[in-house]
Amino acid sequence: MISALYSIRSVLPFEEVGLTLRQHQGSIVPSLVIIFLIALGSSAIGGLSPKGKFDSGLLLYLAILPGLNEELVYRGVLPACMDKLFPKNWIFVSAKVGWSAIIATVTFGLLHGLWLDDHYKLHVEIIWIRNAVLSGFIFAWLRERTGSLIVPILAHGAWDFFLFLPRMI
Repeated sequence: MISALYSIRSVLPFEEVGLTLRQHQGSIVPSLVIIFLIALGSSAIGGLSPKGKFDSGLLLYLAILPGLNEELVYRGVLPACMDKLFPKNWIFVSAKVGWSAIIATVTFGLLHGLWLDDHYKLHVEIIWIRNAVLSGFIFAWLRERTGSLIVPILAHGAWDFFLFLPRMI
C-alpha cells in the first residue's frame, strides 16, 4: 500500500493521507486524553465479556496490525480521495470534518458487522456495526484534529488491546 501511495504522491500527497509525523498545534493533550478514555472504556467492556485463554501473540497483533491497516485505509486513503470531491465543511469539537469522515466511518462500521458465511448467508451484527461506527468516528476525529494517522493508529491499537486484555486475564 505504501509503495502504491508513493507512486501517486503527486496526486495524493502523503500529508493529505496523514502520513506525517507533524501534529496540529494543540492536539497532543486532547488526543492523549481520548486514548486514555478509550483504554478505560474498552477495558470495562472487555471485562464484561466472556473469558478466554491468554495469548500474548494475539494481543501484540491486536495492538499493532489492525490499527495500521484499517487507519491507513479508512482514515487515510479513502477520506483523502473523497476530500477532493466533498470538501470539509463542518467544525466538530475543533476538528474540520466533512462527508469523507462520515462515509468512511459508516463503511468501516458496515464492514465490521456484515459478512457472508460459507453458505453465502448474510449475517448482520448491529452491535458490532454500532461499536465500529462509534470507534471509527473517534478515530476520524483524531485524524482530523491531529492532521496525522499516528494518533488514530495508537488509539485503534489501544481500543483493540484493552478490549481483549481483560478477556484473557
